[in-house]
Amino acid sequence: FIDFPQQPSLTTEQRAHAKRRFYQIVNHFDSSNSGEVKYNRSLLIRYTYEYALSEESRDIFLQAFFQSMALSIDEAEDVPIDFSDKEMAEGLGSAFSSFSDYLLDGFFLPSCAKKTLQPSPTFLSATLDAQGGEPLFLGTIDRVASLRGQCLIRDRHRCIVSRKFDSNEAVLRGRRDGDDARDDDGNAFPPGLDQYEQLEVAHILPRSLTETDQSSSELPHTYQIDSFLPRFMTQHGFPVTRTLYSTESRTIEPPSPRLFAVHRAIAHVLHLSAAGEYIDKLLREFEEKGVQQDGSTELDRFVKLRLGGWYDGTV
Repeated sequence: FIDFPQQPSLTTEQRAHAKRRFYQIVNHFDSSNSGEVKYNRSLLIRYTYEYALSEESRDIFLQAFFQSMALSIDEAEDVPIDFSDKEMAEGLGSAFSSFSDYLLDGFFLPSCAKKTLQPSPTFLSATLDAQGGEPLFLGTIDRVASLRGQCLIRDRHRCIVSRKFDSNEAVLRGRRDGDDARDDDGNAFPPGLDQYEQLEVAHILPRSLTETDQSSSELPHTYQIDSFLPRFMTQHGFPVTRTLYSTESRTIEPPSPRLFAVHRAIAHVLHLSAAGEYIDKLLREFEEKGVQQDGSTELDRFVKLRLGGWYDGTV
């Protein structure tokens, strides 16, 4: 997801050396963090490395890190960096900050700012398109509408977390079948608005949720879902265990376990480095207050987002 140039894998010796020097640098700048930055740069870099899903990914990250720091990764001996050398320390500090900004502006901020477009067509037309086998790669809105219809059919028109039934589909069935309306499992609909919700399809999962494979379970596609929010702010009794459905026709497969693992890693990095809180505040203030006359708005970040096609002015 982070587009670092592909390079040959590190040897065992290179990897061991690179890890020792990487942690020396990260620990130094963590201890010298001035607090002026609104998120922890060193923790963002550290946890992006540690939560990489494979050794190959970690190797690529280390290679990009040392290239950005203008340091060799091929040292035969581990010579500690002399941070008492003021000129060297300032140069490394500047490169370190630039690398963390690259991670934030090039990956984490766009992943938070980009929202899944929700379809304007009704659910009925989306479902009919899905059942008719219409191609997914239409216009963006049509594609999301069709994808939403397919996902709702796969998930039996219920939210994966709350298990609430899709309100649009419930209304359609109620108007069609009256008191005989049933859910996808053949059960009568329970009374109460709190049993229903207008469901949406999301290409990313909320950062408040983390997904971990329930490896001890014998059921396929079974996950434990937890939240970083305070317990009193959650209404679903986290952690909860959910099994994802699949359709007999296999029109749309359950989400990839690796995709869930990537979202879980991103959630941890953003939470532990405080970058998630910083990004939320940044986007919220820009939406609510716009550009501030006192110059406090970080316009450079929004310009990069807009030029990259990641931000349309809505949060």
